[in-house]
Amino acid sequence: MFELPVETVQIEGIGEVTLRGLTFSGRVALHEAAGARGMFLPELLAAIVESPKLTASEWDVFGGVDQERFIELTGIALRLAGLDREDAEKKADSTSSP
Repeated sequence: MFELPVETVQIEGIGEVTLRGLTFSGRVALHEAAGARGMFLPELLAAIVESPKLTASEWDVFGGVDQERFIELTGIALRLAGLDREDAEKKADSTSSP
């Protein structure tokens, strides 16, 4: 009935990356885990990227090596996870219009 969004993108230096949105409980768990370690974005990628499957520490290193691609990928991940404020506001505006 309901399916989480899935997106596959090409990221220079990595290749094909497949991301899947998070469930509500997945979002809550991510906030709790990341908050305790102060690594929200690497934790997000570890939770949402299905392929290649990397740890939060490995995503953190990737961010240090290629910040531009890291930011590109985290932008997609935030949107798919339902954590992108602008995207949420656009959806709310489109559903509330008569």
